[in-house]
Amino acid sequence: MNNNDILAYGPWENNKVNVIFDNALVENDEKTKIYINDIWSEYCKKRAKHYDSKLLRLSSWNKEDEILKLYTGITYYSHYIGTRDPVFKERCLTGIRANPIGMTIIPITSDRNIVITKRSAKMEQNPNKLYFCGGYAEPKFDEKNSINLMNEALREVNEELGANEFLYFNFIGLAYDPVYCHPELFSTAVVNVTKEQIISAWSNAKDRDESEFLLFLSLDDVCNGGFNKFNIEVTWSYSVGVKLFTNKVVNKIADYFNSKSDPIE
Repeated sequence: MNNNDILAYGPWENNKVNVIFDNALVENDEKTKIYINDIWSEYCKKRAKHYDSKLLRLSSWNKEDEILKLYTGITYYSHYIGTRDPVFKERCLTGIRANPIGMTIIPITSDRNIVITKRSAKMEQNPNKLYFCGGYAEPKFDEKNSINLMNEALREVNEELGANEFLYFNFIGLAYDPVYCHPELFSTAVVNVTKEQIISAWSNAKDRDESEFLLFLSLDDVCNGGFNKFNIEVTWSYSVGVKLFTNKVVNKIADYFNSKSDPIE
């Protein structure tokens, strides 16, 4: 990880991250479209299951008066696969990357354990490496006709771990992945279940197969270099998440738990 990978430091509460949406689709020129289609075709040949899902694209961003503004639009998974290569801009000089918004969530159980996942060997991106939880944001609108990225974070946690409620939530940073070339929005959340409960919930989660096993790190171990005690290769997202968490929000999380007389059971 390079320090320049981090674009903006939080933390921000959910209402401090504004998503401005424009449904106009960014179009590449015909030569670039052919290149993208060829990459996507090869990708599909290697996988029995593949879905060209609609994703939320980051066009630009800025930070004003502690408000993070994300200017977004629509892209597709096929466009992302076709433009994620670090050398894409060398091969397609006028090409425009898909830039879907990735979501990395650092989940914490109600009894103060950080949940870490080891990604399955079956995963196309970063197999067998340490991660937290996450995926790509989708352009879903709430009852106010707005895109609420906390809801997207909760969806990912529910699908991968089985937890269905956040007791505490903050966005903690925005970064750009130089390996798979897309923006990543980082957050941390205290979920409504204990360590033992999440082990049980994870076994029946919708996307259980995305992770091989779970690891847990006590919140008290964070300041003692606990994130580095696992002898397993890590993802870029894990490295950035650790930096953002330890530098910016660990004390806020500790304050949250200290305000509670007992862990929530």
